[in-house]
Amino acid sequence: MRPNCLLLIVLVFAACMTSVPPPPAARPASRPEGMSPSDVMIRPIGSLSCAPGSTAPLNLAVRITNRATESIMIRTIRLTTPDNQRITLEPSESVINGFLEAAQTDIFPVRVTARAAANARRTDPVSIKAEIEFEARGVRFWETFELKDVPL
Repeated sequence: MRPNCLLLIVLVFAACMTSVPPPPAARPASRPEGMSPSDVMIRPIGSLSCAPGSTAPLNLAVRITNRATESIMIRTIRLTTPDNQRITLEPSESVINGFLEAAQTDIFPVRVTARAAANARRTDPVSIKAEIEFEARGVRFWETFELKDVPL
């Protein structure tokens, strides 16, 4: 009985210590001084098969290039779209925890839900806002990338 109680206490304590990302307003906006910003590009993996007026899963490839001279960690990727588009993405945040060495490029897969308006066409361009949480030098920071006319 005693080992089970101890295990339960440890599990409860570990659950309380889980890190929750701060709200967007509380997130630091810039990377550590002297670090070059990263480049980001988003493309679909496969094609969007979403009928007008419905939703469908969509796999996206988020390509990040580390322009800094030191390694960085990509913690999370949050993707959103403006509401005034005919095709929108339901806000989603994906935990990545991947590393990029200096000058390295890698692709991180992200699964989202796409919503098509009743008058949407698959060829409609989409603007996507990517909020990416990085970590470098022991400091977590968020950067926002506004990507226009992403083909789906």
